[in-house]
Amino acid sequence: MRQTPTAEHRRLSAAAAGTADWRRWGTYVSDRAWGTVREDYSDDGSAWEYLPHDHARSRAYRWNEDGLAGFSDRDQYLCLGPALWNERDAILKERLFGLSNAEGNHGEDVKEYYFYLDNTPTHAYARMLYKYPQVAFPYADLVDENARRGADAPEYELFDAIGAALRDNRYFDVSVEYAKAHTDDILCRIQIVNRAAAPAPMHVVPLLWYRNTWSSGGCSRRGWCRRPAACGCSRWRRASVSAPCSLVCSTSRSFFPTTASDRCRAPHLADPYRFDAAGEEYVVRYLPGESNNRMFGGNSNWRGPIWFPMNFLLIQSLATFSRYYGDDFTVACPVGSGRHLTLAAVAEEIASRLTRLFLRDASGRRAVLGDNEYMQRDPHWRDCLPFHEFFHGDTGAGLGASHQTGWTALVALLIQYRGALAFDAPRHAALAAAADEVMV
Repeated sequence: MRQTPTAEHRRLSAAAAGTADWRRWGTYVSDRAWGTVREDYSDDGSAWEYLPHDHARSRAYRWNEDGLAGFSDRDQYLCLGPALWNERDAILKERLFGLSNAEGNHGEDVKEYYFYLDNTPTHAYARMLYKYPQVAFPYADLVDENARRGADAPEYELFDAIGAALRDNRYFDVSVEYAKAHTDDILCRIQIVNRAAAPAPMHVVPLLWYRNTWSSGGCSRRGWCRRPAACGCSRWRRASVSAPCSLVCSTSRSFFPTTASDRCRAPHLADPYRFDAAGEEYVVRYLPGESNNRMFGGNSNWRGPIWFPMNFLLIQSLATFSRYYGDDFTVACPVGSGRHLTLAAVAEEIASRLTRLFLRDASGRRAVLGDNEYMQRDPHWRDCLPFHEFFHGDTGAGLGASHQTGWTALVALLIQYRGALAFDAPRHAALAAAADEVMV
């Protein structure tokens, strides 16, 4: 059976047909653009040192904008957003604070608590929640403490610095909602809830700013590229370097038996790789969580035993191959279990494991929240989900930067895949069609 078309389905159809530009306005403002190579005008290419957070609030950006709970047109010519002040901070809260690779012992990371709660594909409705402390934000403490810590020590987070205030509910829940009645008719509503028992001051300043276009003359893009969900072909053909035998070999390395999470184990898990260099023996071991050294950037963006971009690409590839091979081609999943699944079913299995990182288990705990009991149990926090860079291979706890929405938010598409599988048959065709929608 199929879902009954909703208003969002009709908006999507109109956007695809080009009769209504529903995607012209949306949540396109970066959470934290300062200090990236996109804004690097330094002589030596040291973007982070050239443009720290202290400069971000007083500089005009050339290529893109950032802001707290921002909303803009797709080219960021006109941006909307709020600024907040609790009468304790030295500056307005209008953009998120984070550390650079040099300042944080585990790489760049936003040290704020904000969560995306709702959004539709056309951005006709979007909602974001920001946890604003009622005490002064500890900018210097976060920088200094993380700079003192080694690579094998846990990251010093905002909760470590002002945990007492958060546990005592001395913070505001700031909910920012955007809704579009028509393509250019935008409503912004800000709701503030004081979680503390005592009254506390709070100020909201609406922001409206224009993008700089003096350097490039504006953006030439006038629409969205889109790949059709189905090409109308009656038969599929394969043009790939992966023959069936190599496909079996490559998948067998990925589908080890697992416990709490999708563990991307290295081949040397049971037998660590050893080598001699300059008369000393070195051992390369499987690390289920964070790195124990700073080689290759330490715990930066490109590390981690559970890393969403690679898993997502694997799911897309399996979905594509499943269209050619159909249900006649199966692989062992997990390895050694005696169970053989089609490639589409394997893709669904991987998607299921990844989504379970964010879902409550039988005891009501979410793997992504780790051992933070406050966030696991408190009713105002337990349903607020962060999007970590990577995840612990044994427990599924979130590691690295806590708001890597650029890739870990792909879990939303994985949920979409699984929803498509529940409503369409055959399964492999539905999964592949859903994958086509995002391969642009």
